Amino acid sequence: MINRLPRLRFCLLLALLLAGCFPSPEKVGELTRTSIEQRLRSDDKYRHSGAQVLAVRVTGQTGKAYDAVATISHAGKNRDIPLKIVVDGVNLEWFSGDGAFDFLVPVLPAPSASPATAARLPTVSPRVDQIPR
Repeated sequence: MINRLPRLRFCLLLALLLAGCFPSPEKVGELTRTSIEQRLRSDDKYRHSGAQVLAVRVTGQTGKAYDAVATISHAGKNRDIPLKIVVDGVNLEWFSGDGAFDFLVPVLPAPSASPATAARLPTVSPRVDQIPR
């Protein structure tokens, strides 16, 4: 029994150290929120969008992968974006679906015809019998 006590202490210490290697789901959400905000500030496409990441909520976990939902505030509306987060103990990466942040990019209106161009365009298309042959 005396020989087992140091081994038991070692195993308990090792278990406690390993448990501290992976962050809690709350910490994963906070780290991901910070990462998304940094991306939105540094990417030319989103820099001037005025978007703010309100929260990232972890909804599930499978091993090192987490399912989460990011709540983004933009133009007075909150939108939820599903995420996949992968944590390997040192690195954290997050992934969203294609076009998940497209609502942050302003849609430019289609160029309208100038008055000079509009004067040259026919307002009514000709009938078939009016087309010269």
